[in-house]
Amino acid sequence: MAKQTMFSLTSLHANPDKQLNGLQASPKLRSLSEQVHQSLLTFATDDKVNILIDVGWDPALSSSLDHILALAPEIDLILLTHASINHVGAYAYLCKISPAFAAIPTYSTLPVINMSRIVTLDYYRSVGLLGPLMNEKVTLFDVEAAFDNVLPLKYSQSTHLQDKLDGFIITPYNAGHTLGGTLWKIQRDQESILYAVDWNHSRDSHLNGAFLQSNGKILDALTKPSIMICGSKVSERPATLKRRKENLFANIKETIRRGGSVLIPTSSGSRVLELCHILDSFWEDNKISAPLVYFSHVGYRTLSYASSMLEWMSSAVIDEWEIHNNSPFDTKHLKVYSDLDELAKLDGPKVVLASGEALEAGFSRGLFTKMCDGNNSLVILTERAGGADSLNGHLYSLWNDNNGPSDGAVQLTTQMLVDYNEEVKLQGEELLDYTELIREEKRKKEIQTAIDLRNKNILEEEDDEDNESSDDDEDEMVLSGQLNTGILIYGQGVYDYDARPDSNNSATAAAAGTTGDAKHNTKPKMFPFVSKRRRVDDYGEVIKSDQFSTKAKDKEDLLLVAGGAPGGKGAHDDTTIQDAKVGEKRQWGDVDHRSSVTGDALSNGVANGRNQPGRGKNSNDRNENDNKADFDSDESLRLDSFSAIAVPKKIIPDHKQVKVLCQVDFIDFEGLTDERSMKMILPLVQPRQLVFLNNNGMQSHDSTSTSTFDRDGLIEYLQTKKIEFIHTLPNVNESGTGARIDIKLGGSNIYKVEISSELEKLLKWQKIIGDYSVAHVTGKLKSKHATPTTTPEPVAKKEEDGAIKSEGSDVKTETNDVKAEGDAVKPEAATPEVASTKPAPASNKYEPLLLVPLETAREVALAPRTNPILVGDIKLAELKRKLFRQFGLRSEFGAEGILVIFVAGTRTPKLAIRKLGEGNIVVEGVGVDEDFYKVKSFIRSMLASV
Repeated sequence: MAKQTMFSLTSLHANPDKQLNGLQASPKLRSLSEQVHQSLLTFATDDKVNILIDVGWDPALSSSLDHILALAPEIDLILLTHASINHVGAYAYLCKISPAFAAIPTYSTLPVINMSRIVTLDYYRSVGLLGPLMNEKVTLFDVEAAFDNVLPLKYSQSTHLQDKLDGFIITPYNAGHTLGGTLWKIQRDQESILYAVDWNHSRDSHLNGAFLQSNGKILDALTKPSIMICGSKVSERPATLKRRKENLFANIKETIRRGGSVLIPTSSGSRVLELCHILDSFWEDNKISAPLVYFSHVGYRTLSYASSMLEWMSSAVIDEWEIHNNSPFDTKHLKVYSDLDELAKLDGPKVVLASGEALEAGFSRGLFTKMCDGNNSLVILTERAGGADSLNGHLYSLWNDNNGPSDGAVQLTTQMLVDYNEEVKLQGEELLDYTELIREEKRKKEIQTAIDLRNKNILEEEDDEDNESSDDDEDEMVLSGQLNTGILIYGQGVYDYDARPDSNNSATAAAAGTTGDAKHNTKPKMFPFVSKRRRVDDYGEVIKSDQFSTKAKDKEDLLLVAGGAPGGKGAHDDTTIQDAKVGEKRQWGDVDHRSSVTGDALSNGVANGRNQPGRGKNSNDRNENDNKADFDSDESLRLDSFSAIAVPKKIIPDHKQVKVLCQVDFIDFEGLTDERSMKMILPLVQPRQLVFLNNNGMQSHDSTSTSTFDRDGLIEYLQTKKIEFIHTLPNVNESGTGARIDIKLGGSNIYKVEISSELEKLLKWQKIIGDYSVAHVTGKLKSKHATPTTTPEPVAKKEEDGAIKSEGSDVKTETNDVKAEGDAVKPEAATPEVASTKPAPASNKYEPLLLVPLETAREVALAPRTNPILVGDIKLAELKRKLFRQFGLRSEFGAEGILVIFVAGTRTPKLAIRKLGEGNIVVEGVGVDEDFYKVKSFIRSMLASV
């Protein structure tokens, strides 16, 4: 049936009058939430489908998330675009507090998954949501588990969704803004939506650009979408990468020469990689002695992850690794610290990178209060984040207002009231209470871990009947408290256990509530292990028949996990299409990418450096990498409340008046496209409809804008480039439910035709060049709500890989016209005739049309007739070989690819065969003789006539 879909885009926003803790929200919090990305795409199909793209949070992690929790039962899919706090900040927290949200299938690229762990851990630890703190709300395990459940995809890897999302295809493409950053293409039938928020077309020192191929043309897969959703945030101060690097280096050298220090706030897990790469190389080339440090709770882990994912970066990074035999992110000069007290130990001039680009969380805010009172100090802003009311926005406004025609550093002389969090070690009764709380939580965790491990073994083991009955008895005792050997085996800090039989230990039996019957458990407690007999083949491999099944078995239904990931061969150019049932366990032969996503497994793999690009290959490099691996492990342990090296602390909110006497400069390293480039690229993309999001984030609550981006002017320009339907989201309503816009999809009627099995048996297939066969079919369309009429249809069928199917797929044709000069033979174009049907009444359930055989002689007589259609394509090189083999005609390729046939035994040209295009071949000759007609007939015989 013909289909039209209503599409709705809602830019979600928290209630502007409510904080996370339920208190009244301040105007500053409203400003901080302006750059948060939470886009809900709604497709009003037969079953309403909701796709949430990005689950961002404000830089202070303080805005309410109740609006997402309320929508969680209705969300069918989540897609993540970038590893930044305004794109993924709330994901792990929502997975912790809402089981319904945690169960939603989520897709992203592998770098976004890994770097999102970094961003989440760093920010959560900074604001007190995570770590060895009194009021910890999220644990290290919760964050790791949340991102372990995200399904990884490669660039250009298309994935067919099933169940409720049947018919939807999602494909990620490079966005160029962050490592693994994604432009999402969502397809359904003939309609496609391109979600392009925060993208960069130009190359950075470590990333490739978006949209453009190496030849400067737009990727064909990204052109002509039905709807393109584009962000409004662009680079405010566009300049070449070389110019920006020169300005950065000049400022740093001048500040160090004066004896001052430089503070560079940056986003952990994303844009910090660009700064680490260029600054460490600058230190190496110029032999600078001043310390270069990076303050972050997970700094070593950030660099380790980056070293393990070089294939996602630009070719320049790969070349650098091949030349120096070491990863560019195995830094020689950059040192990582995770304690603010370490700053006092760094005497003299220094350059400090600090997590927290908005200066609202992370180390950047605390370091600013310590460094801003120095006349020779310099704060370099590389990103515009957090809105105009954030500390970043305030410093940018001061720099912008006091800057002249030429950009440069501005000397500040002012005072600011800065609120911050001060961490204090627990002591006395607070420490005892915290220790007791952790001990109890640790014991509960160990008991649950022991039970989970035991249950896992039960599911995996294939035991005989005796072992199964024995295990059943043991399981009952574990659950009833009679047998806690799992704690002894898997627990930590457990060294003693009463292993005497119950018949000899009445106290134990009484405590367990049993009679002490020794026959109740025939397996000794001292050695509870029982050797398991496994069924293996001749090569020692375990045979499990359910892995070879094409359909899910009952046992597999019990083992469903949200961890399956479509496979793929390349990180950037894999165009394999996978049928990925959401949350389904993969069948035998599918590639498992989950092991590379798991936090501990990946961290260990990176630390070991085995078979990983970017790891040093000599002994000194290996020792250095081993030391970094130890620091990486220590970072994670310091964030784990159950770790022995974690230092219990509490966070005390405080504020103070600080003198700001430092210099401030802005050098754009945010990695975004500029307005001029957007004017050039968007017309080449040619979207039918264009939607701009209100997410530039540079407009304060009092509507005083500091942004130079002229969106209205851009819209007027694009309308002159034949992009007529351009929409902008309205302002956020007072209730905080978000800004919404409704768009009608489906400008043309779309029909789905299936060939019945009875008709398929009657088809006579003709093989053409390649792996294709074609057949001519005449049948009638049947539908519950339409009157069938006859129609001839050319059908193409793929023989081997099944790319084009005869049943259940759309009809496809290929044509090839043959023309002879002087005696033109040009069949009619292959234009399939579409059956005419009476208009069908509206139906809530889409039903495809069915093509069935003609049943009566009257139907056959009334069926329309068409001239034969020549289908196929001819390669001149293959034609050259066959002409010599069949007729002994010698030929050669001349200028412009013309195939020249000579007179027998001479070099005199006789015939010329030119291919003007696909399906258009011209045969020319000096006079018309027998060979002319032989060649023409032979060419026609290479095509299928249907």
